[in-house]
Amino acid sequence: MEVSLARPSTFERRWVPQLVLYTKIGQRFVLLFVLCALIPVALFGVLADRAVSTELHTQALARVQRGGKDASTSILQQLQLLDEQLAASIRLGRDSSAFLRRDPRIRRIGSASLASLSAPERQRVMAGRPLLRVVRHAARAPALQLVRWAPERDDATRVRVASVDMIRVVGGVSGLDLVPPASKLCLAVASSTLGCVEAVDSDVDGQMPLEARATVFLRYAFGAPDLVVTVAEDDDAAYAPLYRFRALFVPVAFAAILLAALLAQVTIRRQTAPLSALDAGTRRVAAGDFGHQVDVISDDEFGELAGAFNGMTRQLDRQFNTLELRHDVDVAVLGAQSRAAVIDVLLARIRAVVPCDAAMILVPPAAASAGGDESWQLKRTPEVGAPLSVLLTPAEHRELAADSIGDFVIPAGGHRSYLLSTPSLHAEVYPVWVQGDMEAALILGMASAGGLPEADRHRVRQLVAQVAVAFSNLDLVDELRALNSGALLALALTTDAASPWTAGHSVRVTAIAVAIAQAGRMDDETVDLVRRGALLHDIGKLAVPVAILDKPAALTAAERAVMNTHPMVGIRILQPIAAFAPLLPMVRSHHERWDGTGYPDQLRGEQIHPLARLLAVADVAESMLAARPYRAPLPLAYVVQFIRENAGHHFDPHFARLFVERVSSGDAGLLAALTPSAHAAPDMRLREVA
Repeated sequence: MEVSLARPSTFERRWVPQLVLYTKIGQRFVLLFVLCALIPVALFGVLADRAVSTELHTQALARVQRGGKDASTSILQQLQLLDEQLAASIRLGRDSSAFLRRDPRIRRIGSASLASLSAPERQRVMAGRPLLRVVRHAARAPALQLVRWAPERDDATRVRVASVDMIRVVGGVSGLDLVPPASKLCLAVASSTLGCVEAVDSDVDGQMPLEARATVFLRYAFGAPDLVVTVAEDDDAAYAPLYRFRALFVPVAFAAILLAALLAQVTIRRQTAPLSALDAGTRRVAAGDFGHQVDVISDDEFGELAGAFNGMTRQLDRQFNTLELRHDVDVAVLGAQSRAAVIDVLLARIRAVVPCDAAMILVPPAAASAGGDESWQLKRTPEVGAPLSVLLTPAEHRELAADSIGDFVIPAGGHRSYLLSTPSLHAEVYPVWVQGDMEAALILGMASAGGLPEADRHRVRQLVAQVAVAFSNLDLVDELRALNSGALLALALTTDAASPWTAGHSVRVTAIAVAIAQAGRMDDETVDLVRRGALLHDIGKLAVPVAILDKPAALTAAERAVMNTHPMVGIRILQPIAAFAPLLPMVRSHHERWDGTGYPDQLRGEQIHPLARLLAVADVAESMLAARPYRAPLPLAYVVQFIRENAGHHFDPHFARLFVERVSSGDAGLLAALTPSAHAAPDMRLREVA
């Protein structure tokens, strides 16, 4: 996307609501605007809430206190009224208490003996004064009994006892009308609860209710402990007006603040849209999209900033593409790939580095992948066409091979055999020189006659120089690889040369081991490790006397002990060379056996290195197929049967099974490696496997 600095049209300048803010500065402005509206509203709400809460608490506390006082006075009056009725019934005679039994405030009425009372109680009753006594029960709440002396003609020790239902007494108190409906009134005497009237769940919100206590003094009038009246009002009922205020205030305040935030966001979003686009562009660049262009329509500083940003990203894109191309060339070299791989990388990425319309690479016959004749190979990008074989004229040879000429320009229509497919393009040729020889030539074609800017030409020259270094490094890698393979082979041949009976043993073991590894689908790196370890597995036999190696008879215990030292000798020979460290487990353990009877460490099962287990199969197979001073070579069928029978004892069952299966299925690679030098009768005794 390109930036446009033109003035927006009338339609583009029209107010369009945009509700999402992507810039932090816009978010901060909106937040500041909201805070300016939120803080005063919130402060007013908090202060109003506290004032209303305090006033409601004061009113509720006064209300329950007044209710407690009114209730205590009314209860005392009710008890006095009941006492008067009880006294009247005693005066009227034995059967005059029927009207008391119908009174709901009296649970039951009866008579008792003065002996059931305590001495102080008897004294009070016989003095003609009323008695209100507390009767406690184990299974239920205590009860109050109103007692009067009621002597009879035949028994002067009788008293009239009326059990008072205090809940009914309280319920009949007219003063209870002053107690709020959402309240409860509880009675207690002598630390014992008598019950509550109109019990309400007064603690549903986890807060203690509002309550007040009042005392009904009964000691003088009835000789009883004081009665404590507790009036409690539920806090939800007390603060109901506050809750209604909150329920109304919060949504109104929230709606007002939301509307203010919405208007602020729409306005600020329009002003910060270019900043958001630039911020998104910088994030794209930070994420690796160096060619990203922002699209900002503005005639202010934001538009100028967007233009500078787009110019910067174009330059960054080319610079990073150049670095990536150079990195890819380095990777192709470090990965030991061919020159063709380096050429493919260069052709695939060159157009992202320099603005050209076509890119080709001309490769001489000696370095061409096809080779075989004097034709040069012209490799091209897919949009130009497939590779071509080109025969250069002597003049073209001289033009490309001149030491004094670096890159040169061929104008459009210039007659060159390698430019016949692009005659209309202006071409620039950049030869690749390696140790004085021209190994390739990069050809860039442009539709414009002006060619590349000097900065781009300098960039191309750097790339061509790096390609030359890459070609040189690949030549060096090939030489080192050949030298390494030759050195390993020389060491193996030196080991086998100690005895004519073991000549070529390591090379043949290597062929068998590599064939088994490939049959087991091991990766190339592991197969190469097997190859190198197999070549050097018997290098320790350099320290074993030839007389022991060539002895035609069975070895003595002492000779066997000397023979068994060759794995550890091989370790001492190879250990100082760091490059041979991965091979040491194969050299040390290729004579270990699956059942633990091998040497030198008597390892068993999976304690043995996997590649050493593979090498053990290959080593035994080759030894049995080759002639030894103590026996003739054994047939392949006998060797296969021996390895099958010893799987799980001498050999790892997996590699033994893999060996037998691949031989039985006719694996060409493995059979070629197993071709014996001669055959022997199958009934010859297998005396030992070295």
